[in-house]
Amino acid sequence: MSGDAAAPPVGTAPPVGTPWPEAGFVASLPRALRGWRTFRGRASRAEFWWWTLWCWLISAVLGVVGILLVLPDLIALVEVARSSMASGGGSTIAVGLQEVPDRGVTAGNALAIVSAVVGLVALLPTVAVSVRRLHDTNRTGWWTVLWFVPFLQVIAWVLLADRSNPVGARYDG
Repeated sequence: MSGDAAAPPVGTAPPVGTPWPEAGFVASLPRALRGWRTFRGRASRAEFWWWTLWCWLISAVLGVVGILLVLPDLIALVEVARSSMASGGGSTIAVGLQEVPDRGVTAGNALAIVSAVVGLVALLPTVAVSVRRLHDTNRTGWWTVLWFVPFLQVIAWVLLADRSNPVGARYDG
């Protein structure tokens, strides 16, 4: 593409749907979010994997925050169960569960809602960038259906990791 007159200058992002091999970590987030409804065209490996890394990092942060929010309740539950067992009140955690007060909506519940919203917001951009990535490997975007079939997700990941294949360009848009 270096001799292509339509190629954007180095350092500027081409329009969504045009592969951008020089895509970086920071630029991939707004680009994928902007391209949430663009299922035509292509996406480079860099675009796809940087977006995937963003999704994994956000999920990891939400997971760690969730563990930190739930940990005090788990510790309290273990202490209640331990003291109940020591006093001869029973030998199961069910006894401890009865003594833990119900706090209604907790920070853990709120985090679960936030995580669900973040997941839903990321769903369409993820599918769109994946379809464009498959187009860049000269495959149909329908291969993303493999994500929804147990144990076949590995095939989808392998196809997404494949090299760009501009020969044929059947799926440029």
